[in-house]
Amino acid sequence: MSKEIISGVYQIRNKINNKVYVGSSKDISQRWLQHISGLKNNKHRNQHLQYAWNKYGEENFEFSILEIVVNQNNFKDILIEREQFWIDKFHSVNNKFGYNICPNAYTCLGKKTSDVGRENISKGLIKRWKLSDEGQKFHISNLSQKIISEKGVNTYITQNKLSQDDVIDIIKLINQNFTDKDISDIYGIHPNSINSIRNGISWSSVTNILHYKKSENLSENDIANIVSLIKLGWSNNKISNTLNVNTSKINNIRIGNTWTNITNIELNCIPKKKKIVQFSIEGKLIKIWDSISSAQKELNVKKGSIHDCCNKRQNTAFGYKWLFYDEFILHGIDNLPKTEINQKPRKQIVQLTLENGFIKYWDNAKEINKVDNNLKYSSLINACNGTKKSHKYKNYLWYYKEDYDNLKNN
Repeated sequence: MSKEIISGVYQIRNKINNKVYVGSSKDISQRWLQHISGLKNNKHRNQHLQYAWNKYGEENFEFSILEIVVNQNNFKDILIEREQFWIDKFHSVNNKFGYNICPNAYTCLGKKTSDVGRENISKGLIKRWKLSDEGQKFHISNLSQKIISEKGVNTYITQNKLSQDDVIDIIKLINQNFTDKDISDIYGIHPNSINSIRNGISWSSVTNILHYKKSENLSENDIANIVSLIKLGWSNNKISNTLNVNTSKINNIRIGNTWTNITNIELNCIPKKKKIVQFSIEGKLIKIWDSISSAQKELNVKKGSIHDCCNKRQNTAFGYKWLFYDEFILHGIDNLPKTEINQKPRKQIVQLTLENGFIKYWDNAKEINKVDNNLKYSSLINACNGTKKSHKYKNYLWYYKEDYDNLKNN
């Protein structure tokens, strides 16, 4: 008994985030098998869906029928119309809600491009590349010469020779569900070039396909604010999060690639290192340093502790308080933020012999490491936590004091 063929609109849904891919077919079961084959072999033509499949796994996707469309007059048009309805309903073209790439529903229902059809398409696309006196002036690489010898000159068109009309025709073929390989065979260029056009990496000014979300155009006031923060030592990411500006734009301003008529920044004139301020315990200003590294070299101390102090992970370092210069400018010397707010409580540690004989109480693992560099901080923490099902480290037993007290009480 032959299997019943179901026509209509279907969805592929991500169970984790509920994003969907909407499609249509005259044989939904067969189309599902095609999707599965492409996704499992990492060759699906929809790279957005393929990436999600690789990330979340096959078990987190489900296939279901949204609407059955009965074969009737104008069947193809009705099928496309119903697919468009569900694409719009789910907003599946929006990356936040779905995996569809094309905003309009298309179908290749019953369409197979013949060899003659491909040849006609190819001839139409390469008219301007017939060998002529002008055409001979183009440099032809060894690889391109190989393409010409194997496939003929009619398939020789390199990426840098594509016109806007060529790219528009390529987009039409993409929308008709031609694969990158099919289109690359027509144009005689690498499939990666077609994929770059498909995903907006190249020719986005013609295709209007955005490779990433672009930030709004910057005003002169925005530029002034960015330059002020750069001079305060702010990182590109910190400025980006504060002003909602693309980090690449900020970096171009920083190194003097753009907006130099306003910023007067010479190429690479602004240092990336952050200034720091050194205070006494009483809050008296000692010195402003160009960077943590410069303080470390001159004072001959470890810069990690200064870094932790500036990031409010500890109160003091080497008998001083430390602060990033931009915070000092923002708060002033009389309103310095308290460093205790981000400080993590440290646990006391008990050192025992292998026979459980008491040796000493320690305030924390860092204190032990400072006394004996051979006792590594991370290994001490692992021993206290019993990470390797043992509290033994360097011929001693190590416990957190609260755990040790519980053992004694039990």
